[in-house]
Amino acid sequence: TTYLDHSERLVAAEALDTLTYIARDGVEREAILATLKEKAMEPSYALRGKALYMATMVDPDEMLPIIGDYINDSQEKTQAESYDAAVRALTIQIGPQSLPYVDALLEKNQDSGVRRTCFEILAKIDSPQALTTLQAQILAAKDQDQTAGVAALARLENPEVIDFLTNSIQAGKFHQETIDRMAYSPTAPEVFGRLLKNETLSDTR
Repeated sequence: TTYLDHSERLVAAEALDTLTYIARDGVEREAILATLKEKAMEPSYALRGKALYMATMVDPDEMLPIIGDYINDSQEKTQAESYDAAVRALTIQIGPQSLPYVDALLEKNQDSGVRRTCFEILAKIDSPQALTTLQAQILAAKDQDQTAGVAALARLENPEVIDFLTNSIQAGKFHQETIDRMAYSPTAPEVFGRLLKNETLSDTR
């Protein structure tokens, strides 16, 4: 812990890593979690985002409220950093309990990288509510945002997803880049196979 505030960022980062792996082995877990949590909540700590990620590795449920604080960061200077740190931490805590936090990030944030990760999390949650949210985001999105959402969704080979993708293409909801990206997905043979057999599909789609 004496190295957490070291002037060399690499040394401090290594200290965070080491403490995390010690805690995950069950040694001084609660004490280490408290230390990592404290650093994650310290606004002036240079590696607070990494501290959040490492603390979430130790106890995801304990850190969800802190992730929520990052998402609700009202300081303009630190918002982008906070959103990035929050979504990275949420990749550890993938489940229905993380859905409200993903929803909040999508509502507040327009960064393409953060949104792409949110879409991937929603696809991995793979619950009816998560898929409904992802589909709504896709239909409202444009350009790279839409492509990223479809790329995440198209990894799921279930009938509802295949119906949604097929119907969206047929209705002209997707731009060409999104359709091109789908060609590399696991659902492509089924989706494009259905479309090729559909006599109502125009040549321009």
